[in-house]
Amino acid sequence: MTQLLKDRCDKAIEVYRKDPSPPILVPSGGQGADEVCSEAMAMKNYLLSQGIPENRIEMEDQSTTTWENLKFSKTLIESFPGRHYVALVTSNYHVYRALRYCSKLNFSCMGIGARVASYYWPSALIREFVAVHREPKHLILFLIGYVLVIAPILIR
Repeated sequence: MTQLLKDRCDKAIEVYRKDPSPPILVPSGGQGADEVCSEAMAMKNYLLSQGIPENRIEMEDQSTTTWENLKFSKTLIESFPGRHYVALVTSNYHVYRALRYCSKLNFSCMGIGARVASYYWPSALIREFVAVHREPKHLILFLIGYVLVIAPILIR
């Protein structure tokens, strides 16, 4: 398990332990070609090793993207009886994009960011910047901004 994944799990455990009525944790993530097990299974194993009861863990292990993580997790959570209060725990740099996707999926939840080592921030922010700006609305705004602000500076 990577440190990044462990930090997310530790934050979820912190949230779990503060809740007076123990919630159900939904580790989400499929298995890449180079991975021994799915991301969800790795998280479940870690959660179990930290004392989280197995009956409080429901895995979603079919997703391959953030969009699918949220879409499939939403479907799973909606199958649970009763009212749903959802806390989405992810790496702190990833909360913004994840909540944008939740909004598009009509998935009401609160975002909670897990700590990320400082050396990871540069590559993480670049990845998030690219992912957000690949959305048509953001791409158009970015290109307009580039033409209006950066291009005149470069032409001088």
